[in-house]
Amino acid sequence: MTIANLPSAPDDVPLYELWAGESEVLAGAAEAGRRAAAWIRSLSAPPALRTGGTWLAGAQPNAVEAAMGFLDPADCDRMGPQGRLVEGNGGVDAGR
Repeated sequence: MTIANLPSAPDDVPLYELWAGESEVLAGAAEAGRRAAAWIRSLSAPPALRTGGTWLAGAQPNAVEAAMGFLDPADCDRMGPQGRLVEGNGGVDAGR
C-alpha cells in the first residue's frame, strides 16, 4: 500500500455550496435514520450474557439516528481550489 501525504488546504478554501434539492435529500436521510433506529429498537432483546448486548439495545440505535439526522455534506472530503484536497469527517460530526 502506498501512502501519499497530500498538502493541506489553505485557510481561504471557499465555503461549501448547497446543490439543488440537497435539503430534501438530507431530510430523507434523517427520516431513514429514524426508521432504522426504530427498527433496531424493535428487535428482540439480546441474551443477557452476550457481548455487545448493551450496544445493540441502547447505544446503536441512538448513534444511527444521530448520525443520519445530522449529516453534513460540507464536512465530506472534497476537492478545493486548484485541485487541493479538503479533508472532512465523512459528513458526520465525530461527536455524534
